Amino acid sequence: MDPAELEMMKDLERAFHESRYTYRDPRTAALIGVYALVFLLSIVGNSLVIVIIRLDRSNRGVDAYLMLNLAIADLLGTYSTPPPTARRCH
Repeated sequence: MDPAELEMMKDLERAFHESRYTYRDPRTAALIGVYALVFLLSIVGNSLVIVIIRLDRSNRGVDAYLMLNLAIADLLGTYSTPPPTARRCH
């Protein structure tokens, strides 16, 4: 391997380790993991609520529509929360 290529590889490796997407603080990595878990559970749980309410024909009362609206609002809140939270973690 050419010395110039070797130096370029070392520079790339150094840049990767110093990039803003590597987290050396374990608390930051744990916090991101917890946020990702809550995000995924919220999406799965609220999506299941929406599907169940829409498919169950016997459950068409006012309570079902209120729960449907709550699940939709919670999904919208879930989708809007990660970008500011991720920016704050870094």
